[in-house]
Amino acid sequence: METKTHRSGLTLAAILDTAIAMATAEGLESLTVGELAKRLGLSKSGVFSRIGSREALQKAVIEEYDRRFLQDVFVPAMREPRGLPRLNAIMRLWLQRARDVEIQQGCLYCAGAFEFDDRDGPLRDMLLDGIRAWRSALKRTVIQAIDAGHLLPDTDADQ
Repeated sequence: METKTHRSGLTLAAILDTAIAMATAEGLESLTVGELAKRLGLSKSGVFSRIGSREALQKAVIEEYDRRFLQDVFVPAMREPRGLPRLNAIMRLWLQRARDVEIQQGCLYCAGAFEFDDRDGPLRDMLLDGIRAWRSALKRTVIQAIDAGHLLPDTDADQ
């Protein structure tokens, strides 16, 4: 028999799955508790009790997208030795994710960059933080590959 906590966790996962699909396809501004409830066949209060406000929903979507991106790309790549093997793994896993996930749903970082380009606020900051973290990790990995002698010393790690 399923416990109430287990069912609630499954519902939260379904809410986030649907919200990520909506946000990547239609933008973060498309997310509303009412539309999400409608798509999931839940009551608005059922969605609200698990997520909270619209802004909390949008933040939760960005946080979950970041978590999944890390889990799909960086966590497995960190098992590879430093340098070119790790850089190759990051690139391979990123392209694999683009092919398997983002070609169907879209990329929240790309969509968000356009959607929030001319706006200030916490959502834009969260999206920028995710993009900066991604670029910083890539740069760090390129530098490690240079230090290991896998790439030429004059390789520009910022590109």
